[in-house]
Amino acid sequence: MQADNSIPLAERNKATNTRLRVRFREMTAIMRDIKRRYFYQPPLTEYDITALGLKQKDAIQTPVPEPTGQAEAAISYPGRGQLALRISHVSGTQKDIRAYYGYRIYYGIYDVGDKLPQNGTELQKSKFTRRRADLFSFLPGDSGKIACFSIRYENNKGAAGPWGPMASAIIP
Repeated sequence: MQADNSIPLAERNKATNTRLRVRFREMTAIMRDIKRRYFYQPPLTEYDITALGLKQKDAIQTPVPEPTGQAEAAISYPGRGQLALRISHVSGTQKDIRAYYGYRIYYGIYDVGDKLPQNGTELQKSKFTRRRADLFSFLPGDSGKIACFSIRYENNKGAAGPWGPMASAIIP
């Protein structure tokens, strides 16, 4: 059997590609072990790292901007006592995707006769997710009540963007 890297691209298949990925992972683990053993024991100085042609560790942290866009939710009914939220971007473009690390979903459950909240600050509970689709399962006693949602983007430092529009649905 010939070596995987000598197989022409046109003749590769899923099996050879998987074998290449596995071997690359194994090689990466070995190289990390070599680096750990020989570059950190004894510790190298800045001069040694530069002399070896390695990149110096960046001591200045790059700031992560706060999110400026808004997120909204489209609600669907996957089953009894469940609401599924599909989150999408509303407005406010920003080129740095680090500002959009995840979503903070604020929600509350209200009886039919209750006054519904006008914005997200009035919602009692919150949940963080990085997924664009999230499932909410409610108790059987919540069936027939109204669930309200408002979503905010968060960066990886926890800074939140503006409130998204309110969305509500009757819990099946």
